[in-house]
Amino acid sequence: MYSFSSAIISLGGVSSLFHSVHDNAFCIAIETNDYDLRAINAQIGIHEVFARACRLLTATIAIDEMPIAFATAIDSVLRESRRSEIKGESTEANFAAAAFTRDSIFVCTAGLCRVHLIQNGELLGVTRDHNFVSDLFAPDDIKRAVRPESDPVAFNVPTRTLGSDLYGNKPPEVLKWDVEGDYSVLICSSSIHRFREPREYLSPLLTSDLSRVSEAENCQEGFVAVIGKRFPNP
Repeated sequence: MYSFSSAIISLGGVSSLFHSVHDNAFCIAIETNDYDLRAINAQIGIHEVFARACRLLTATIAIDEMPIAFATAIDSVLRESRRSEIKGESTEANFAAAAFTRDSIFVCTAGLCRVHLIQNGELLGVTRDHNFVSDLFAPDDIKRAVRPESDPVAFNVPTRTLGSDLYGNKPPEVLKWDVEGDYSVLICSSSIHRFREPREYLSPLLTSDLSRVSEAENCQEGFVAVIGKRFPNP
């Protein structure tokens, strides 16, 4: 069985859950709207969604398969809850997960949470948002085409989430980062990055030396977690 440490925060009707397992060998972040969850099932909350998803997994899942396995399980839990309660109601979850090995990071995202790869103070990788803007424009064209403050709906409406077919049944996005040496991974909600360029928000987050999302002072507007990975020499 896997052993998890967790933190849950609820802000403005949005609940965020962060879990890590096996000394941060794997971490997962889920963000849902409390009203939507209660609409499909009055007894279900974000922690229950996670618990039900865990029961769908087997203990033999390889660490590199855990991000997409959890995404599939959570999607299944949300859809089953919707079918068994109120037909026509919809809920959705923003999702991000990462699994860490010495040489690779396996990432899975759906929605608006971002995952960042940082090494020696340099940003080496960041996941893309799943919204109208990213669907319409290439990454290099977004900042020239539209700014978040000029068209907030285009940025804030996710087009790829777990548990919802509102904009088509798009699967979570899976990617792999190859790494060498020590590195850090930062995961945050959209209320933290606010669809800005990483250089506009990363520095204060990294200098905060965050270790647990529940203890982070600057999580008042959302959730953020920094996972530092240091592997001994082989």
